[in-house]
Amino acid sequence: MSQPIRITCTSVLISALYSASVVAADYAFFSNAAIPGNNQTQIVGSVADCKDACDREDWCKSFDYYKQEAKCDLSDQSQRTAGGLKTDYPGHPYDHYEKLSSGSADTIDGHTVDTVAFGTGAFKKQGDGWIEMRADGSTAFTFEESGRDAASV
Repeated sequence: MSQPIRITCTSVLISALYSASVVAADYAFFSNAAIPGNNQTQIVGSVADCKDACDREDWCKSFDYYKQEAKCDLSDQSQRTAGGLKTDYPGHPYDHYEKLSSGSADTIDGHTVDTVAFGTGAFKKQGDGWIEMRADGSTAFTFEESGRDAASV
């Protein structure tokens, strides 16, 4: 059994990776995840169209985007008020977008981040460590985490 690789990252590196996971200054992005149920309105269009539709509704806190079908479901729930995100849909068809002002993702720091998406994959929190996922969902490698603070991910 291989030993986990210990990697020390600076907040500069993580900041560069993290910024890729935010759609705009007012939305957080959660790759391959969705809120089960709690769908209020369906929109056909791009992520930008869904963001604009959510922004027009005072009740809208988040939306789940169906990547293969180019549509989304707007929700009046955040991941926390809905009981969390589901991340094990076969084929990973959804991405979740959440308003930062929705009361759940408005504090994004080293204690609240559990996914950092970037162009060719993502880092995901798993137990006491992290995994690097390729774009196809396969694991590139795993590593242990130690000493996380508010400035680090």
